[in-house]
Amino acid sequence: MSPKPVNYTSLMLLAISLCLMAIGAFIRFSDWMEPGSRDFASGAMFKVGMVVGLGWLAAPQLEKLGWSRLRGTGIAIILAIGGLTAVRPRFGAIAAGIAIGGFVVLALLGWVRGAIFNAPTTSATGEKSRKIEKNPTKR
Repeated sequence: MSPKPVNYTSLMLLAISLCLMAIGAFIRFSDWMEPGSRDFASGAMFKVGMVVGLGWLAAPQLEKLGWSRLRGTGIAIILAIGGLTAVRPRFGAIAAGIAIGGFVVLALLGWVRGAIFNAPTTSATGEKSRKIEKNPTKR
């Protein structure tokens, strides 16, 4: 039996989560900031670290749902919304609504594009066939 390959994305999420929580703890117990700013900064860093940690915990299930197909910008948007929700819940909810709407519109556009460019064609004999292109963007 061969060993399971290392998933570097999951390890990256774990490392980022631990670093953010450690920075939050360091800020909390240091004396170089004013108390109000220190509480806000440490709490924000710790909360963002927890959100990224939840992403690390959910990574195996997300991989089954197609995590690898999600582009880096999508992951960055999701993590930014998670961080924004941890710091300012109202702004996070607004940003999440905008992002979900944008993702739905882009998914529908991709589906329509696929339906148009990969539609069945009729040959001279009357048989329907499906034209499959390797890269429909290059014409």
